[in-house]
Amino acid sequence: MRATRRWVFWAASALLGVVGAPLGKAMAADMDPAKAQALFDNLRNMALAATPDKLGLPPDRVVPGKAYGALMEFAVDQFTATLYCAYENTGDAIHVALYTSSGFMIIGQNWGEPVFRAARLFVELASDDVAKMAKTDVFPKPIGTAVRFYALTDAGVFTVQIDDDEGDWTPLVSAGNDVVTAIRQRVPAATR
Repeated sequence: MRATRRWVFWAASALLGVVGAPLGKAMAADMDPAKAQALFDNLRNMALAATPDKLGLPPDRVVPGKAYGALMEFAVDQFTATLYCAYENTGDAIHVALYTSSGFMIIGQNWGEPVFRAARLFVELASDDVAKMAKTDVFPKPIGTAVRFYALTDAGVFTVQIDDDEGDWTPLVSAGNDVVTAIRQRVPAATR
């Protein structure tokens, strides 16, 4: 898992343009740390509370026991980064966002097909792994070098924290990394 955590760190850091500096420094240098944390917490809570109704998903697009959204969270330096992907509206559209507790965030709908394709695969793999996750109504952030996943389903939110050994979680970790990489390739270098 150590190699994967390094990959997540480098992908996110490269996206943010701050390799060797605190995550999000380039975009959030002027943001008050308390405001940045509050904004992050609000967005994270909204993502974790996203229901099919809030996302505008019609009932026929919600499959019992399957995920309609997924989050991947990891720590970099003293910050937490959250990748959020969820189907919305008719169920054909997918919302993709990446934000950090430092105040850096990328929230958008016009990513292009490479990002959407990666996000759909990430949600699909999270959906396949719901049975291996634990249902939760508390939402801790990842601890130390761990990566935490959340799957949003009709039956509630399910989670798993991956610590040292990826094991069966390698495809899900890789899919999350692929979304971050696809975002990085779409974000103009001047804004990173």
